[in-house]
Amino acid sequence: MKAQRLKTFSDFLRRAEIIPHALLVITEDDSDACDRAILELRSLNYDIPFYELNLSDNPNLKEELNRYCDIDGLPTFIYFRGKKMVSQIVGFDKSNNFSQFLTSAVQVEQL
Repeated sequence: MKAQRLKTFSDFLRRAEIIPHALLVITEDDSDACDRAILELRSLNYDIPFYELNLSDNPNLKEELNRYCDIDGLPTFIYFRGKKMVSQIVGFDKSNNFSQFLTSAVQVEQL
């Protein structure tokens, strides 16, 4: 998966209007879990656009995100179908199975 780093959630929503589905990852600097999660996602061979919003890049980003969804921890992974949030997981550890998460999220919308 190829990542594109954005500055605002509004930037993501503008893209979501024209793409069928996407994965949004919310991260912050100086977080080993966030760094490992991004590396893991890049290693997957899914044909899903992957966007990263880093809270360290924009001091207003957390407030902007909280108006749309709850961010309980980092990294947070949110699968979108257009502008609709379909599925979300929080955190990164060895028990996370991104392939299963993405497959399940894609299938939710196809039912």
